[in-house]
Amino acid sequence: MENNKANKNIYLEILRFIIVGGGATIIDFLCQLGIKTIPWPTQMGGWIEAVATVVGFAVSTVFNYVLSLLWVFKNVENEKKSKSKLYMFLFVLFSAIGLGIGIGLQYAGRAICMNAWGYDISLIGFKDFNLASAPFWGFAVVFVIKTLITLIYNYCSRKFILFKAPKEK
Repeated sequence: MENNKANKNIYLEILRFIIVGGGATIIDFLCQLGIKTIPWPTQMGGWIEAVATVVGFAVSTVFNYVLSLLWVFKNVENEKKSKSKLYMFLFVLFSAIGLGIGIGLQYAGRAICMNAWGYDISLIGFKDFNLASAPFWGFAVVFVIKTLITLIYNYCSRKFILFKAPKEK
């Protein structure tokens, strides 16, 4: 009976993690979109993408950290330690590594699509939403793979390093 309760708790924790991650993704997306719609001076060039990425990452990471502490990881070995400045820094560091993994996978997917099929998925936007379009599906498949791998990395780094559960007796 105890094992069923533990399994139920881990499934609920994963569900909460996915909900919070989805919320953080939406926040990141909206921040980036908002920054990109500001009429920037032309000298900004490619820096607009960098600024949008950093702001979206920062806002969504704060959201994710707060909800991870308050709602996602409820069974923590050392609650005081998990709320320390060191752990906050580690949370941001692990999140940045996850961001790097996602960007790396996105670029790898882009390179595969360019070399194998000759289309650049980085040019796909809302205007290109077409279920019959190979470039759209290339973008969608790469996005899903990137998101799943990054989600698994983020969950494991938080669950087994930052928010470890107490050892069973």
